[in-house]
Amino acid sequence: MIFSFCLSVYLFIKLFQLNNDIPLYFYPLIQFNKNFVLWSLRLDIYVSTFLSIVTFVSSLVAIYSINFFKDRYFNLKLIRNFSLLTIGMLTIISSNNLIQFFIAWQIILFSFFLLVNYNKANDSYVNSNKIFLHNRISDLAFLLSVYLLYTLNSSIYFEIIFENNNFINNNILFWGVSISRAELAVSLLFFSCLLRFRQFFISNCLYDVKNLNIPTLTLIICSALLPLIIFYTFRFFPLIAFTPNFLNTMIPLSFCLIFIFIYLSFNTTNIKSVISYLAFSQVSIIFYIFCLKEYHAAIFYFITFSMSITMLYLCLGYVMSKLNNVSNVKVMGGIVVKMPAMFLFTLIAFFSTSGVPFFSGFYSHEIIISTLYSSEQAILVPSMLMGMSASFLISYVLLKNIILIFLGKNKGNIHEFNKINENSSTNKLIFFCLGLCLVFAGWLTKNLFDGINAEHLWNSLIYNDIDLSTNSILNLSDKVKYFLTFFSFLGMFLAVVNYLMMPFILNNYRLKYYRMFILYNKYFLRF
Repeated sequence: MIFSFCLSVYLFIKLFQLNNDIPLYFYPLIQFNKNFVLWSLRLDIYVSTFLSIVTFVSSLVAIYSINFFKDRYFNLKLIRNFSLLTIGMLTIISSNNLIQFFIAWQIILFSFFLLVNYNKANDSYVNSNKIFLHNRISDLAFLLSVYLLYTLNSSIYFEIIFENNNFINNNILFWGVSISRAELAVSLLFFSCLLRFRQFFISNCLYDVKNLNIPTLTLIICSALLPLIIFYTFRFFPLIAFTPNFLNTMIPLSFCLIFIFIYLSFNTTNIKSVISYLAFSQVSIIFYIFCLKEYHAAIFYFITFSMSITMLYLCLGYVMSKLNNVSNVKVMGGIVVKMPAMFLFTLIAFFSTSGVPFFSGFYSHEIIISTLYSSEQAILVPSMLMGMSASFLISYVLLKNIILIFLGKNKGNIHEFNKINENSSTNKLIFFCLGLCLVFAGWLTKNLFDGINAEHLWNSLIYNDIDLSTNSILNLSDKVKYFLTFFSFLGMFLAVVNYLMMPFILNNYRLKYYRMFILYNKYFLRF
């Protein structure tokens, strides 16, 4: 895994040094009648970026897993399943034709089943039939999308499919309405992914995130689900670049999904669900930015966000493992005394997610602000409202749970609490490496996403015929640069008031009977 990550970084550097980011094809695996099958690995800057992210997360999770299971029965089949998922991801990212794309997708789905079915063969769940139905509908939508992609230019190769000028029978009639075949194919693919990923958020089922151990959950979410959503969006962008109906539909949809996921994270006490909901709210933000055609900002935000959410999963998962896999925030508290290092690493991940200066997330927030600030007025106002609301709510929800876990009063089993220790040098080394990335990666790589260099780089990365204009953050005033940061700090301040200061106020014999504090406690302090 580590060697794969190093190779991915090496490939990115070599491709970045080329004058043109044209797709390169390496290691032909299957050659049979060139017009039928030519299976090789497609490599460009875009592909190598995703390869680096997937292999980096997979490496960390593999090392973390060995340490995670060292005190209990550890089956090497779990590492085998981890490797199978990574193989599927690397294959689908580097695919150059629909057959390779379809086979890689099936490998990923099979690895999902093996991972979640680990040591759960005898468990029965109420919603198994619902999951089966959803998955079959997802498979049907995926097959239809692949078929429609093939019919665009009667070819299985992406390079030919993306030649928009040669589409045959591009429009189809649906209930008397003419619909672009390309838009329908991408929409079905997007719907198939959403339906397949929804199974992880259905309660009382095999795939429920609450039933998965932290290494498996981190690998599935951070190394598969999140990269796949972004990968599909960027890979098939040439098909929807000149068909605004898809983007105009996705903008309000992604806008709604942002706040739906934040609301769900606010109303759950399971820390696994909280992080997962917030992760998908961040993906919705990336998709919203992409639909506004701010491609460099979307990919930069994805890179910084992936590292932050991975560290949150692993840090809080390590805390849960020390509490005998308890994941309910209501029965946690006071962990900072036993695990000060985990508290520090969790804060680093939180600061980067919230865009605190000068962590990696802050620089991606700057790029977003610089691109939105120069956009049209019709887009600027709702986008700024979305940004400040999401920044405030995400910071509030995350810090609230961190306070309850580490700084709140312990409400769990005192015997389990007394046995807690963090004497794990391996995990500390993992978190230290991630922490360095979250502190320095944004500062070191921001030039790749800002200014003239970003314009040429990401213009060739997405699609050569698109006029991509970017604006330097150096031209922005400090008020604009720190716009999202201000609302993040506001959310942090409210979380500190509610969950650090209010408990002292409510414990005061005189004040706790005031009607104002009674109403505030009832409506604003959920737990």
